[in-house]
Amino acid sequence: MIQNTMLVDVAQLQEAILNRDSDAAYLKLNALWQCRGSDIREDLFILTLDAIADCLTEFQILNFHERWGASIKATVYRSAYTDAITSYKTLRFADESRNVIIGHEGYLYLSGGRHSVLDYMTGRKVPTAESFENFHNNIKNRERFCAAKNIKYMHVIYPDKQSVQSLQFPLESYECLGSSYVKRNPELRKVLIYPRDELSDEGAAFHKKDTHMSDKGYCALTALLLKELGIEAAICAELKVELKELLTKKVKYSGDLGTKMTPEEFDVKCDIEVGWDFYHVKNNLGVSNDGLAELYFNDRALTSMRVVIFGDSFSRLHSLFLSRCFKEVAFFRTRFFHDDIVEMAKPDLVITGNAERYLSAVDRDEIAPNFFLYPLLKGIGHAPDQDYAIAMNAFLSYPKYEYLKFKNNLSSDSIKRNISL
Repeated sequence: MIQNTMLVDVAQLQEAILNRDSDAAYLKLNALWQCRGSDIREDLFILTLDAIADCLTEFQILNFHERWGASIKATVYRSAYTDAITSYKTLRFADESRNVIIGHEGYLYLSGGRHSVLDYMTGRKVPTAESFENFHNNIKNRERFCAAKNIKYMHVIYPDKQSVQSLQFPLESYECLGSSYVKRNPELRKVLIYPRDELSDEGAAFHKKDTHMSDKGYCALTALLLKELGIEAAICAELKVELKELLTKKVKYSGDLGTKMTPEEFDVKCDIEVGWDFYHVKNNLGVSNDGLAELYFNDRALTSMRVVIFGDSFSRLHSLFLSRCFKEVAFFRTRFFHDDIVEMAKPDLVITGNAERYLSAVDRDEIAPNFFLYPLLKGIGHAPDQDYAIAMNAFLSYPKYEYLKFKNNLSSDSIKRNISL
């Protein structure tokens, strides 16, 4: 038995668990573990399992695991503890790190990570008033800046997986950050796209083993974006059909969630087999770093518009599809709006975008660094090649001599297909 001096705490813990008083149970449980001595007693461990299964909140379980998990995992109770901590109410987690939620039909979902996804879904955390204000001011200032230069502007909130693939997600009721921001900013509707409903209607808009959208999802989103820009609905519908017909490349993959599983989980996805010609260059910075830049040129695009895109990995993947629609597409990986780039490039359209989970904390555009100094500021080495340097110099020189010379040299014989993304 647990020492007699602890009997009162034990009784109070049992009562708290019985009454589902999570705060009281959490305090008593930690107090018992704090004074347990060198050994883990079986009766204390059983109480711990009861508290995890019937009483503690997700946040309390995570805190308990951070404090005592390593000690428990070093004992004979490891297996039982792991089973308990990876099963919480309606959620089943991949392992004790609790970063991956196992959904239905083979779908995996991000739980933790830098943006504490599950905490914001369940309402245990909410964005600060400053975050909401920064988002509003950023979008309004971007819109105002572009309007003054006769440039169209749109912002895309790329939904998180659980916001779209809700039927496969094991929680029945949860918050969507994108919805919170849209509701607070109805006056931004004409420049704001949050395609949660449209992608939900598509089905399979996300990869099963990855946090990112599937190419099928990007086909639908591309057509929706054009429609929001005022392109005729029939043309948008035809484009959507055209793009979907190109989803013929079957690829085995594990994705950023499948790789977290033990054993690693795989699936087969249908990627797009690009059916249009374009010239593509990038600065070889790496797929996950601010400062990455890519350019697409397609003189046979659906429109003659030149586009600048500021965004994250969702926007980057989207850029390939947009190269079918716009004559020139320049993607810059950053969470900020860089007005100096817009000044130099003089595009017809600017698109900014962010993954929904990034709305947990939105920064002001005013703190943006110089885009082209990102690698130096982060201490990241990279070696852009000459083709990229020439193309970027031309794009930012529009409509001056360097731009015209580059376009003249970009004859049909030199057009490349390079989609090694």
